[in-house]
This record gives sequence, structure tokens and C-alpha cells, in this order.
Amino acid sequence: MKHILLTILLLELAACDLVGGDGAWCGNGVLERGEDCDGRQIAPVLPATCVEAGYHAGTPRCSNCQLDFHPCVPSGRCGDGVLQPAYEECDGREFGGVTCESLGNYAGTLECSRDCRIVESACKRCGDGVLQPGFGERVEVSLETCMDEGFFGGVATTTDCQTPSTEFCGNYRLLTEGSSLLAPVFTGDASGEILIAGVVQGALPGFTHPGCPDLMDFYYYGPSPEDPDEWIESFGGYMYPSCRDHFFASLTAVPGLQTHYQKDFAVNITDMVDLGDRGLAFLRSPESGGNLLDLVDRDGASRFLLELEYYPTQSATPPVQRISEDQIAIVTTPSPDTWIQIRRFSLSGNRILDTITLDSIKLHDVEYRWGEFIVFHTFWRPDGNPFFLMNLKKDSSEDTATYLVETTIQDDHLIVDSVVPLHVWIHYAPGSTLLPDGNSVEVGWFEYAQYEPIVMHIDRWTLSGARTATAELTLPEGYQPHAAARTPEGNWLVAGTTVLTERTPGMPVTCDDTGDDEYKKHLFAFLVSPDGTILERQHFYSGAFLEAAFSGNISETVCNISRQYFHVSQNTVLVGGAWDRSRFFCTPDEPVTRVQLDPLHACGIWLVKMEFTP
Repeated sequence: MKHILLTILLLELAACDLVGGDGAWCGNGVLERGEDCDGRQIAPVLPATCVEAGYHAGTPRCSNCQLDFHPCVPSGRCGDGVLQPAYEECDGREFGGVTCESLGNYAGTLECSRDCRIVESACKRCGDGVLQPGFGERVEVSLETCMDEGFFGGVATTTDCQTPSTEFCGNYRLLTEGSSLLAPVFTGDASGEILIAGVVQGALPGFTHPGCPDLMDFYYYGPSPEDPDEWIESFGGYMYPSCRDHFFASLTAVPGLQTHYQKDFAVNITDMVDLGDRGLAFLRSPESGGNLLDLVDRDGASRFLLELEYYPTQSATPPVQRISEDQIAIVTTPSPDTWIQIRRFSLSGNRILDTITLDSIKLHDVEYRWGEFIVFHTFWRPDGNPFFLMNLKKDSSEDTATYLVETTIQDDHLIVDSVVPLHVWIHYAPGSTLLPDGNSVEVGWFEYAQYEPIVMHIDRWTLSGARTATAELTLPEGYQPHAAARTPEGNWLVAGTTVLTERTPGMPVTCDDTGDDEYKKHLFAFLVSPDGTILERQHFYSGAFLEAAFSGNISETVCNISRQYFHVSQNTVLVGGAWDRSRFFCTPDEPVTRVQLDPLHACGIWLVKMEFTP
């Protein structure tokens, strides 16, 4: 009898060894190699609950140290085609008798999302942005109605599709053609026409883009909802990752883009210079480095393409300047062997006339070469010779300061006539003007000090270095200037960004600001008198701006929303950028982009126009 019991015990031990493998003992409550589970212990890489396995409810059992999900099956799972009203609004084509009409819409067909929630996006309803007179609609949410009412743009809303509201009409315009638009650059003229270029990830009206937009899933890494210290991969919606054409278009008082061209150009346009009736200059930046100058007619037809060896990013002056009726000058700092290079170009002849270089500057027996200077502005005297506003900096020299450097063109070289100290150290000079007398300049520049508000200086110097006028303006705390220019009347426009915690008394409401965000990012523009007095202030708020303050988010990755382009001309400030249309720009009543209930991160271009009375 003892021999029989011993034999049975040995067989049971052998069976347990076979179940666990490698000497593991199934049933000892210890998770070992080869086991999905043991008692209450479950391998961390496996779903521990029915919900984690995709079912609605239940608890899996551990059978012979392997997980068994049969107890989950009665609760069902999303996507099995069987409606479980306790857990699902729909499943496949099963909606439990719910229709578009029963949900208060006009008509249409419901859709079911990936998580078994009803999607009404295909239902026809008031507020969907599509005017439907057949259902009694007289108006709809629209990006065109505001312009018809005399505004620059905005979003006209409605609650009943019978009467429009202009509450969110104003000095901004939203562009949503072509599936997805981003990376705008632009310029404006006295007629009010705005010329704009950028990237399109679909097809603008009248153009084709085969196979585009190309939709794909978007995943990102971010903090886990359960444990913020743990980063996980999450589904973020959909995006258009490629299909990048470039476009050039006009904006007038007519709604929408009047597109001149859409074509596959692999190099982004980073800046635009208006040459009047002779066309425009596009500055393009290849990913490989350097810059390209693309001279085009006003309809976008390319006339001349020139590679620029180096474009000084710290310079406030674009490298292209109109110096006469027929000529432009292209000013660059190409290499250590050539300090400054100027190429004069004939617009009528469509050719480079000559190339002029400056190799170095000597001051007090100290020679300054490439990399030891910053050119802020290049001016052209009536006699056709250039002079420069620049910083000279050499660590071993005491002559680190800002200078006016006069030169004369001789053959293919610039001869330095004088190097005049201005007895200041200019940190950033976005605006300066050669005054009508041809013998003095006015410079708007900014001084930065750690933990202190930024100070704007307005100084006037003769070419001999005599300062004949000076004024200061301490900007309000937290105001960051990005552009400045002198107006024809002698005032200054200053534009930039700031973050406010509350609206300043008298500041008009531009967009919906009822969100929970404590900090609200604004655009600002000031009209400043020559004595430094702020004559007029304008602000513009959008909730889309705050998102741009945080790098690494989905909208920044897809639409580059932190990039903002400023253009100051005459008495007008234009600012533009892109926003993620899966969120609203100005009002929650705007139609947003979705694929069923998931966000579609399509981009749109916004423009804000702040005009001042001369």
C-alpha cells in the first residue's frame, strides 16, 4: 500500500513539473517561467482583467497556470457586432433604434466609433457649417459672412440658423482650404491686398494633388493618466504626415484664397520681400542648409533662382533691398574669406550686374573679420553707396559697441570711409530708417536686462555719429517684442506677444476666453510717438496661442503652431501662424476636424490684422 501511495505522489509531482516547466511548480502561488499566472499572481505583460483584455466586464481565471478568458465572453466586447446597452451606445451597425433624427438632427446616417460611441458628424444639423435651405436654414456657421458684413474676417455663428451673430467677427481671418495649411509667410501693400505663401497638404480649389491628403494614425509618448511619472505610447488621432506642396496666393476683400500656384517645391519659403510692380523675392531654406533666393512675378512665376551661401540670421534686414527703379541689392555674409558680399541685380535684365565684397574692417589698429560682427541694417545713400549699422565684437578689444560704417564702391570692393561709434551697445534692432535728408538715421532698438522689463530706445544719429534725438519706453512687464518699424508719420509700431492673467480694463474681447487657463497668451501692437509715449494699444487673444507655449505637444508636432510670422508696414501689423483645427481657434461654435470621434490634426492658417489711425 505504501508503494502505491508513493507512486501516485511521484506522478502528481511530475505532472506539476510539466505544467510549470523548468522545475516550476504550478499552484505554489509564485509566478515562474512558463506560467501566465499562478493563483492570484499574473504576468505583468498580460491583461489582469477582462476590461484590459477588451471585454466589458468579468474576471479571467487561472487554469493550469494559463489565463482563461472564457468568463469574460458573456459581457461582450466593443466591435463584436452585438449591442450591449449597459456598456455601449452602438456596435457596428447596431444603434438600438437611435437615429440622426431622434437625436435632434435633420437627417443623415449615424456612425459608430472605435470605442462604440455614437458619432453624429455625418448627420445634417444646424451648426455643421453647411447651409441647408431645404431644412429651413437661412444662415450657418461661416468664415465668409463676417467679410460680407465689412469685417476683415472672423467666425459668424448662429444658434438657430435663422439669424447670424457677428460676436466673433473682427480683425482676424481663418484659412481652411486644401485640407491642411501651415507655415505662412506674407506681405501686404497699401491697397489692402495680402500676398501669402505656405504649405498645403491637400489640394487648393482649382488644383490637384493625387493621393493627398494621406491620412495616417498618430501616436505619441506622454504621461500615463494613472501615473504621471510613467510615460506611455498613446493614440493621438489622425494626421496628414506628407503630401507637402507649396502655394502662393492673394487675399483680398473676397472670402478665400485666390491661388496663383500650387506645386511640389521641396524647399520651404521662410521670408518674402515685396518688390512692388517688379514682383517679389522669396527666401527659401533647404534642409541641407544655406538659403535660396527665388525672384518671382506677382503671379508667382519664377524668374531667377540664386543660391545664397549664408544668410545672417541675427540681421534685422532681409538680404534683399530695392535700391533703384531697376535694381535690387542682395546682401549676405558668405564665408570667413568674405565679410560682406553685395550682388546688384537688374530687374529688367533679369541678371546679376556685379558682385562687391568687403573682407574686413580695421578700427584702432584692431582688425575685425567674419564672425566678429552683426549687421543690423544696410542703408543706401542717394549716391548709390551703402553704409551699415552693425555691432563689432572682439573678446580682446575694448571697442565692443555699435557703429555706423560708411563705405564707397570701387570696382568690385567696398572701401571703408569711416567707422563711427554710436556709444551704445544695441542688443536687438528690428527697425531703422534712413531719413529724407539722407544724412541721418532713426533706429528703434531694444535693451534687455535679466529680470527687468524690456526697454525700447528710439534714437536718431547723423552719419557723423551725433545723436540728435533720443527717447525711451519701458515695455510693460512680460511684453516680448518681435517686430518694430517707423511709420510714414514718424511714429513707431511695436508688435509682439505677452501672457496676461486678466484682461486690462478697456481691452475688447476678441475670442472666447471662458476656459480654465490661468495664463492667456496675447498678441500686442503699440503705436508709439517719437518721444516714447504709447498713443494706442491693441491686443488679440486666442486660446490656440497658449498651446503654442508648450513644446512637444501634438499640435506643435503636426502644425508647428509656435511659429509666428510678423510683418509691419505703413500703419498696419500683420501676424500669422497655424493652428490645429481639431480644436477651435476663436469660438467653440467653429466646426472642428474629426475622424469619427477621434481628432484629425489638420492645420489651418490664421491671420491677425491690427491697423492704426495715422
